[in-house]
Amino acid sequence: MKKLSLLRTIFVVYIIVKTVIETAFEGYISNEYLQYLNNFGIFGLDYKPYLFVIFVFIINFVILLPLGFLVFHFLLKKMNWARILLLIIGWLTVLDALYGLIFAHQVSIMVNHINKSIDLKNLMFLDRITDILGLLYYSFLIYTLQFNTSVKQLFLTVPEETPM
Repeated sequence: MKKLSLLRTIFVVYIIVKTVIETAFEGYISNEYLQYLNNFGIFGLDYKPYLFVIFVFIINFVILLPLGFLVFHFLLKKMNWARILLLIIGWLTVLDALYGLIFAHQVSIMVNHINKSIDLKNLMFLDRITDILGLLYYSFLIYTLQFNTSVKQLFLTVPEETPM
Protein backbone atom coordinates (compact mmCIF):
# COMPACT_ATOMS: atom_id res chain seq x y z
CA MET A 1 0.00 0.00 0.00
CA LYS A 2 2.93 2.34 0.69
CA LYS A 3 4.16 1.83 -2.85
CA LEU A 4 0.81 2.89 -4.29
CA SER A 5 0.78 6.02 -2.12
CA LEU A 6 4.33 6.72 -3.24
CA LEU A 7 3.23 6.49 -6.88
CA ARG A 8 0.51 9.06 -6.20
CA THR A 9 2.92 11.40 -4.42
CA ILE A 10 5.48 11.15 -7.21
CA PHE A 11 2.68 11.80 -9.72
CA VAL A 12 1.89 15.11 -8.00
CA VAL A 13 5.59 16.06 -7.98
CA TYR A 14 5.86 15.03 -11.65
CA ILE A 15 2.92 17.26 -12.64
CA ILE A 16 4.29 20.23 -10.67
CA VAL A 17 7.81 19.90 -12.11
CA LYS A 18 6.44 19.39 -15.63
CA THR A 19 4.28 22.51 -15.27
CA VAL A 20 7.16 24.64 -13.99
CA ILE A 21 9.45 23.51 -16.81
CA GLU A 22 6.80 24.02 -19.48
CA THR A 23 5.92 27.46 -18.11
CA ALA A 24 9.55 28.57 -17.97
CA PHE A 25 10.30 27.45 -21.51
CA GLU A 26 7.01 28.66 -22.94
CA GLY A 27 7.93 32.18 -21.88
CA TYR A 28 11.27 31.85 -23.63
CA ILE A 29 10.12 30.41 -26.96
CA SER A 30 6.61 31.77 -27.18
CA ASN A 31 7.31 35.21 -28.71
CA GLU A 32 8.40 33.83 -32.08
CA TYR A 33 5.68 31.20 -32.05
CA LEU A 34 3.04 33.78 -31.08
CA GLN A 35 4.04 35.95 -34.01
CA TYR A 36 3.72 32.90 -36.26
CA LEU A 37 0.23 32.16 -34.91
CA ASN A 38 -0.86 35.79 -35.16
CA ASN A 39 0.34 36.04 -38.77
CA PHE A 40 -1.96 33.19 -39.78
CA GLY A 41 -4.85 34.28 -37.52
CA ILE A 42 -5.37 30.75 -36.25
CA PHE A 43 -8.78 30.51 -34.51
CA GLY A 44 -9.16 34.26 -35.05
CA LEU A 45 -7.42 35.07 -31.76
CA ASP A 46 -4.77 37.63 -30.96
CA TYR A 47 -2.32 35.47 -29.04
CA LYS A 48 -0.59 36.92 -25.99
CA PRO A 49 2.34 35.33 -24.10
CA TYR A 50 0.30 34.75 -20.96
CA LEU A 51 -2.14 32.53 -22.89
CA PHE A 52 0.49 29.78 -23.05
CA VAL A 53 0.99 29.91 -19.30
CA ILE A 54 -2.76 29.77 -18.72
CA PHE A 55 -3.04 26.88 -21.18
CA VAL A 56 -0.26 24.93 -19.43
CA PHE A 57 -1.87 25.46 -16.03
CA ILE A 58 -5.32 24.46 -17.27
CA ILE A 59 -4.06 21.28 -18.90
CA ASN A 60 -1.84 20.21 -16.00
CA PHE A 61 -3.68 21.42 -12.89
CA VAL A 62 -7.32 21.56 -13.96
CA ILE A 63 -7.45 18.44 -16.15
CA LEU A 64 -4.50 16.06 -15.57
CA LEU A 65 -4.06 16.43 -11.81
CA PRO A 66 -7.73 15.85 -10.86
CA LEU A 67 -8.01 12.94 -13.30
CA GLY A 68 -4.82 11.49 -11.82
CA PHE A 69 -6.19 11.88 -8.29
CA LEU A 70 -9.39 10.12 -9.35
CA VAL A 71 -7.55 7.16 -10.87
CA PHE A 72 -5.16 6.94 -7.91
CA HIS A 73 -8.15 7.03 -5.55
CA PHE A 74 -9.46 3.87 -7.18
CA LEU A 75 -5.97 2.38 -7.35
CA LEU A 76 -5.61 2.79 -3.58
CA LYS A 77 -8.97 1.02 -3.21
CA LYS A 78 -7.27 -1.84 -5.09
CA MET A 79 -9.49 -1.65 -8.15
CA ASN A 80 -7.72 -3.66 -10.82
CA TRP A 81 -9.19 -1.58 -13.66
CA ALA A 82 -7.33 1.47 -12.29
CA ARG A 83 -4.09 -0.51 -12.29
CA ILE A 84 -4.69 -1.63 -15.88
CA LEU A 85 -5.62 1.91 -16.96
CA LEU A 86 -2.44 3.32 -15.43
CA LEU A 87 -0.38 0.58 -17.09
CA ILE A 88 -1.89 1.41 -20.47
CA ILE A 89 -1.25 5.12 -19.97
CA GLY A 90 2.26 4.33 -18.72
CA TRP A 91 3.20 2.12 -21.66
CA LEU A 92 1.79 4.64 -24.17
CA THR A 93 3.70 7.47 -22.51
CA VAL A 94 6.95 5.49 -22.42
CA LEU A 95 6.61 4.50 -26.07
CA ASP A 96 5.77 8.10 -27.04
CA ALA A 97 8.75 9.42 -25.08
CA LEU A 98 11.10 6.88 -26.66
CA TYR A 99 9.75 7.70 -30.10
CA GLY A 100 10.18 11.42 -29.41
CA LEU A 101 13.73 10.98 -28.19
CA ILE A 102 14.77 8.67 -31.02
CA PHE A 103 13.21 10.66 -33.85
CA ALA A 104 13.64 14.19 -32.47
CA HIS A 105 16.14 15.16 -35.15
CA GLN A 106 13.89 14.04 -38.00
CA VAL A 107 10.92 15.90 -36.50
CA SER A 108 12.96 19.09 -36.17
CA ILE A 109 13.96 18.84 -39.84
CA MET A 110 10.30 18.50 -40.87
CA VAL A 111 9.19 21.42 -38.66
CA ASN A 112 12.07 23.56 -39.93
CA HIS A 113 10.76 23.15 -43.49
CA ILE A 114 7.33 24.38 -42.37
CA ASN A 115 8.44 27.43 -40.38
CA LYS A 116 12.01 28.64 -40.02
CA SER A 117 11.19 31.36 -37.47
CA ILE A 118 10.45 29.03 -34.54
CA ASP A 119 13.36 28.48 -32.13
CA LEU A 120 13.62 24.74 -32.67
CA LYS A 121 16.60 24.20 -30.39
CA ASN A 122 14.69 25.38 -27.34
CA LEU A 123 11.46 23.74 -28.43
CA MET A 124 13.21 20.38 -28.90
CA PHE A 125 15.04 20.83 -25.59
CA LEU A 126 11.68 21.38 -23.85
CA ASP A 127 10.25 18.31 -25.57
CA ARG A 128 13.24 16.19 -24.56
CA ILE A 129 13.09 17.34 -20.93
CA THR A 130 9.37 16.58 -20.62
CA ASP A 131 9.86 13.26 -22.45
CA ILE A 132 12.62 12.27 -20.03
CA LEU A 133 10.48 13.25 -17.04
CA GLY A 134 7.58 11.20 -18.36
CA LEU A 135 9.90 8.32 -19.19
CA LEU A 136 11.32 8.26 -15.67
CA TYR A 137 7.99 8.51 -13.87
CA TYR A 138 6.02 6.11 -16.04
CA SER A 139 8.86 3.58 -16.14
CA PHE A 140 8.77 3.54 -12.35
CA LEU A 141 4.97 3.25 -12.44
CA ILE A 142 5.14 0.34 -14.89
CA TYR A 143 7.80 -1.41 -12.83
CA THR A 144 5.78 -0.98 -9.65
CA LEU A 145 2.36 -1.97 -11.02
CA GLN A 146 3.40 -4.68 -13.47
CA PHE A 147 6.59 -6.27 -12.18
CA ASN A 148 6.54 -5.78 -8.41
CA THR A 149 5.15 -9.03 -7.01
CA SER A 150 3.87 -7.60 -3.74
CA VAL A 151 1.87 -4.93 -5.58
CA LYS A 152 0.53 -7.45 -8.10
CA GLN A 153 -0.63 -9.65 -5.22
CA LEU A 154 -2.74 -6.77 -3.88
CA PHE A 155 -4.76 -6.79 -7.09
CA LEU A 156 -4.81 -10.52 -7.81
CA THR A 157 -6.39 -11.66 -4.56
CA VAL A 158 -10.02 -12.63 -4.89
CA PRO A 159 -12.23 -10.64 -2.54
CA GLU A 160 -14.20 -12.68 -0.05
CA GLU A 161 -17.88 -12.95 -0.75
CA THR A 162 -20.09 -11.46 1.85
CA PRO A 163 -23.14 -13.47 2.90
CA MET A 164 -26.49 -11.97 2.09
